[in-house]
Amino acid sequence: MFFEDLRRHISSRRLFDLDTLVRIGALDADTQRDRAARVRDLYRWRQGGKVIGWRRNLYSIAPRYGGPEIDPLELACAVHHPGYVSLGTALMHRGVLDPSRLETSGRDTTPGFGPRRAAMHIASLDPPEVVSVVGTGHSGTTATPLGEIRRHRIRPELLWGYTEVAAGGAAAGGAVRVALPHKALIDLWYLWPRGWTPYTYEALQLKVDRIDFDALDRALSTFAAPQSMRRSLHALLLFT
Repeated sequence: MFFEDLRRHISSRRLFDLDTLVRIGALDADTQRDRAARVRDLYRWRQGGKVIGWRRNLYSIAPRYGGPEIDPLELACAVHHPGYVSLGTALMHRGVLDPSRLETSGRDTTPGFGPRRAAMHIASLDPPEVVSVVGTGHSGTTATPLGEIRRHRIRPELLWGYTEVAAGGAAAGGAVRVALPHKALIDLWYLWPRGWTPYTYEALQLKVDRIDFDALDRALSTFAAPQSMRRSLHALLLFT
């Protein structure tokens, strides 16, 4: 396959995989020889800097050859599909959380940050330089050229509460699924059910005016949230 054929047929896709190349070439996906040819094409293009390999079987055309600028959040959604950006990453993206608040160590030395366990709990969360994404796939960590992506598994019935937003720095057409503030909190409480006290929220200094508390309460009622989530919400209300 010629590279120009790839550019012409892949123009509407920001990211693609090997199966896409097989379909573009009008080849039989079950024929190992044909797939091997596409693997050789990918290897040649990657070596020439024309295609970027983000992880196994996930690629994009390099920007210098007319490809898109891929945003880390956009890449995270593609790596953990179906899924969406959530937890601290979503709260920072939505302007609810200052990234520096997630850098608190377990040595509770800053006045006003509350007891030691609050600082230790914050230190146990994903750090701000990591992109956190939740979905129904397996949990784990993926190292990419754009940084580390941490994948967290949630139940299928929790796969809601996000909207698509424009990927920062990405070309036209890039979109990212990002949790709404109240859903990011629910995901945090689901994955880290303990340690949420008024002191924890004091340390995080969440911008509570950007949280829809009515939507939060309705969401907890809709899927019969466990008592641990109700306690976490109660602690947040005490903080506010």
